[in-house]
Amino acid sequence: MNKRAVAAVSLVLVSSFLFSGCSKDPELTNEQKKWISQMEKWYPDDEFTYTHHGVGFLGSYQENCIILKSENFPDFTFEFYEVDGELCSYYVTEYHREALEEYYTDTLDGYFNADDIEVKYKDHAYKALPCKYMSDEEFIEKYATNELDVYLVYKKSPELPSQDEMVSEILKYADSLGGNCELQFFLCYSSKDSKSEQEYHIRCLNGKINYFLVYEGDTKSDRASTDIIRNMALDEALEEYAQ
Repeated sequence: MNKRAVAAVSLVLVSSFLFSGCSKDPELTNEQKKWISQMEKWYPDDEFTYTHHGVGFLGSYQENCIILKSENFPDFTFEFYEVDGELCSYYVTEYHREALEEYYTDTLDGYFNADDIEVKYKDHAYKALPCKYMSDEEFIEKYATNELDVYLVYKKSPELPSQDEMVSEILKYADSLGGNCELQFFLCYSSKDSKSEQEYHIRCLNGKINYFLVYEGDTKSDRASTDIIRNMALDEALEEYAQ
């Protein structure tokens, strides 16, 4: 078979594969309709609207996953599906976000001498969690990931804390979180929306610091990172760096 014939056959095969993957959006099953009803019972202060089924590889629909819009979180669409018989979604993290950020703001009290502290809770994996309603306190105890962006605002201070001070306080705060955390600290002069003057990034897993970096530079694009600590036990780092 010549090269043109091989190419033609390959194109037909690829096209067939692509188009076979694209299917019509399935109808909601009775079970999936119950999911929506159950969400409305668990979260009566919200309203859910079905948009379509989940879309998988090459545009094919996933019959076991539905996408819902939430009236309370109009900027999001949420996947819902069952895991081991439990309805799960990232929705619950957004539902508890305000409580999470208030909780972490309280945990920062006493660690940094900033005029204002603002926290943004992060969940880099966008993990789907069981949807059954629970209190903020129970959710935080079970599922909080200690992944945060922390904005330290120094409106009145003529100088930012020294690097030694920041390293000491961040290590002590990481220790208070049990040595499992991923934290980014942004030091600003007027508000969290203003240019950050310095950034500190730390990741700890099971009491070990994977990395602890400081970013410095006039603009974000010019900033270069400098290693402070790599692959060191947190208790050893506390002994060496904490003031």
